Amino acid sequence: MDATGPVFVGSSVHREPATTRYSVGGTRAVCDGGTHRWENTGRVPSGALKAGAADVEATLTELRSVDGLLLPDFHAVERQTVKLVQDRANGSHPPCCRDPEGHRRRFCRGPAWSRVREARHPGGMVSLSHTVVLAPVPRAWFVDALAVLVESAESGRAEEGQMLLPDGRVLSDMRLVEGRHLRPGAVYDVVLDENENGAGDEAGGAEEKRVPGDLGDSLRVTVREWDRRRALRLGIAVSVADVGLVGEGALRSPDRPREAEISGQARIDGVWSALSRPTGRARLRLDDWWTATDTGRAPRSAPLWARLECGAARAELRAVPRPDPVEDRWEVTVTVRIRGRRLFRPVAALALGLGRRRLQRALTDALENLARDWNTEVPRLTAMGRDDIRREILPPA
Repeated sequence: MDATGPVFVGSSVHREPATTRYSVGGTRAVCDGGTHRWENTGRVPSGALKAGAADVEATLTELRSVDGLLLPDFHAVERQTVKLVQDRANGSHPPCCRDPEGHRRRFCRGPAWSRVREARHPGGMVSLSHTVVLAPVPRAWFVDALAVLVESAESGRAEEGQMLLPDGRVLSDMRLVEGRHLRPGAVYDVVLDENENGAGDEAGGAEEKRVPGDLGDSLRVTVREWDRRRALRLGIAVSVADVGLVGEGALRSPDRPREAEISGQARIDGVWSALSRPTGRARLRLDDWWTATDTGRAPRSAPLWARLECGAARAELRAVPRPDPVEDRWEVTVTVRIRGRRLFRPVAALALGLGRRRLQRALTDALENLARDWNTEVPRLTAMGRDDIRREILPPA
C-alpha cells in the first residue's frame, strides 16, 4: 500500500435490529509488507450490545495532509459476522466476541459517557474557547430597529409580481412569484448575482437567459407565518455556485423579541462526501442574553447555542455573555466542541488531537476578526434613530 501519512486499523460493531454502529478504538498499522495481529478496545453505551450474533467492520484508513488539514483516505473495508459472548473472567462488565477462527476482539460495555468523560473516550473530542469584547446592543434600540424593519416590509405592496416601495418605486431584485404579500405561502425570489455594470447589452454582452426553476445565484424566501404578536417564520432556499442551502428561520414575539432560531441543511458539490451534506441549527434566547449582560447573573445555560454536523464530525458552539467590569461593553466567551461521528471517531480523535493548536488559532482569528467588524459597525448603527434606520434600509430615491 502506498501511504504517505499514518495508517490506522479502525473497527466498529453492529447488532440487529439496532441501526447504530458503534466505533471501537483504533490501532496504528505497521506498513512493512508483513502480517500483523491487531486488537482494538473501546466503550459503548450501557445496554447497547448484548450476547448474540453481530457484525464487525474493520477499516484501513490513512490520514493524508490536504492543504494543511488531515483528511481520512480509506484503503480497505471488510465486514465479518461474529458472536458476542459474556466475558466471565472480567465479571459482568465487558462482553467480547470471537470470529469463526477463534480470534478474540473485546468490546467493553460501560455506562454512557458524561460530558466530562467524553474527552477521554476513544472517539475523542476537542474543546476550544476564546473570549472577545463587543460593543453592546441596547435592548430598547433592538426592539425599535426590528419594528422599523417589520413596518417597512408591511408598507410595501406587490403588483403583477413586482414589489413596490411605499412611494411607488420598484424593487428590481425581488419578485413575488406565489401567493399574497406577507401571507402564509407567499414566495419571493431575490436575485443575488446582478451584474454590477448593468444588465443585457449595456454590460457588453447578451442578457443571460434563465431556465425556469433555476435560480442561479439567488435566494428564495417563503413566508410560513407572519404574526407580529406570535412569530415571524420564514423558509429560505439559497443557490450559490456549487452550494445549495435549505432552511427555516423563526423569531418569536417580534413586538417583544424573546427567541430566534434557524435550522437548515446544505449540499456542497466537489468536496469529500462525508462533508458534503452538513446540517445545522442555532438558537438565541434574547431574554437570557440581555439579563446576563444587564445584571451579570450567569444564565442556567448558554443563551446562544449552535450545532453543525456532517457524516464525519459534529461541532457545538455555546456563547455566554457578561458585562465588562471596566467599560460599557460585553465580554462574550465562545466555546466550541468538535468530535468525530460514527466510523470516523477513531480517525477524528487523532486528527483533532494533532490539529488542536491550529483549530484554536483559527477560532481565535475568526472571533477577533468578527469582533473588530462588530465594534466598527455596531456603534454606528446603535447611534441611529428610527428615521435614520428607515433611510438606511430603504434604497435611495
